[in-house]
Amino acid sequence: MKTRTLTVLFLLLSLSIFLVACGKDDGKMSNQEKAEKFAKELQPKMEERIRAEDYNKFVDSIISTKQK
Repeated sequence: MKTRTLTVLFLLLSLSIFLVACGKDDGKMSNQEKAEKFAKELQPKMEERIRAEDYNKFVDSIISTKQK
C-alpha cells in the first residue's frame, strides 16, 4: 500500500513537472516580434499625439499598416 501511494505520488509529480516544462515559454522573442509588440503598444499614444498637434483638424482618420 505504501509503495503504491509513493508510486502514484511520484508519477503525478513527474507528470506535473513535464507539463509545466512543455508549456513554458522561454520569453525569447525575435526582433520582429518585439518591434510589432512595441508598435502595437505605442499606437494609441502616437494617434493621440497626432491629433493633439493637428490644430486645423486636417486628420479625419488614422490607419496603420504593417511594414516589412
